[in-house]
Amino acid sequence: MAEGGEKAEFCLTAFYISGQWQRLRGDTDLQCVSFSAMAPSRKFFVGGNWKMNGRKKNLGELITTLNAAKVPADTEVVCAPPTAYIDFARQKLDPKIAVAAQNCYKVTNGAFTGEISPGMIKDCGATWVVLGHSERRHVFGESDELIGQKVAHALAEGLGVIACIGEKLDEREAGITEKVVFEQTKVIADNVKDWSKVVLAYEPVWAIGTGKTATPQQVTKPRNSALILPCLSRTRLPQRSPEPTPHFKDRSPQRIYPAQSVVRLIL
Repeated sequence: MAEGGEKAEFCLTAFYISGQWQRLRGDTDLQCVSFSAMAPSRKFFVGGNWKMNGRKKNLGELITTLNAAKVPADTEVVCAPPTAYIDFARQKLDPKIAVAAQNCYKVTNGAFTGEISPGMIKDCGATWVVLGHSERRHVFGESDELIGQKVAHALAEGLGVIACIGEKLDEREAGITEKVVFEQTKVIADNVKDWSKVVLAYEPVWAIGTGKTATPQQVTKPRNSALILPCLSRTRLPQRSPEPTPHFKDRSPQRIYPAQSVVRLIL
């Protein structure tokens, strides 16, 4: 797969889409909503972020492998190639696999060198966009406010949004995980009217490249936060009946994860 010292990485993210009721703060019932507040028909979601990796030759080889895979009817698969290869990926990938851009800007057109608009993304055949990824936040300095504006514009233009949240190691060690994730989530939620086209992805940034491993309990803790749930509950979400909670099996995207997990692992 290597070409020019680079390789195409297919990073899987598995989400268990479900709803469950929990009681928080006295007698207040709040609906636990995973990503989209979804109607009962919402599918299991698997996303792959290729980041800045690959060339046409080795991406073509990867795409051939993906096309040969069987995708269950209850599963949605989305790949996010580098911007230069969105059109290439859409042409080569089987229609059962959707394509996402890794970023977009908050306006339709203009003097914004190096940026790409939702309309351009759609013109290349992609239907999703990843916004708020930790690398966009911490390498390129994108603020919560800017990410919220991007989310609003992308949704208004008809793209599905994979909105990323998560705390860094210093924030975790300072004990402000809930505060950080709440602020990120609130800005996103304030810009979402219809969650049917939104996937909320929690990424434990502190566990990436640090030698530290995030346990299932650590991954689910922000989602169960008494701060985060009220943030989501204030949005207009379709109601859903309580469900039993399945047991955590493993990190394979083919497995079933706990209903209380907002997200399993990372983009």
